[in-house]
Amino acid sequence: MSALRAQVGASPSLKGTILVISSNLCTSASVSEILRRAGYRVDLVGEETNWTNTQLAHSEIVILIGCNRRWIEQVCSSIKCSAANRLLIVLGPDDVDARVSLFELGADAYLADPFAPAELLARITSLTRAQKCTL
Repeated sequence: MSALRAQVGASPSLKGTILVISSNLCTSASVSEILRRAGYRVDLVGEETNWTNTQLAHSEIVILIGCNRRWIEQVCSSIKCSAANRLLIVLGPDDVDARVSLFELGADAYLADPFAPAELLARITSLTRAQKCTL
């Protein structure tokens, strides 16, 4: 999984940059492709790779993708998202307590995996809109 470090759609985009931190190679590849096709720049970082503050500073949205709720909670609590970042969690179906816990740790949105590409893009659009309102 440490080889999972790539930049997809490396050219600058009018739609902005999204940092994807993932422990799920299959889902992160799908998410990256959907976002790239929609005109976003995507920085993809695997679970064993450290993301940098520079990546966080240049990303309007951070997406955490995982199969393990505990890993997502650890990463979520360790990220220092500023008002300029929005945090979207993509995790397999689970219970209300799990979603509430993630929101308490700072998540702005939650998307259950599997998901429809249209819903992913709608959530990104919503987070982008919310971000512009706070700036």
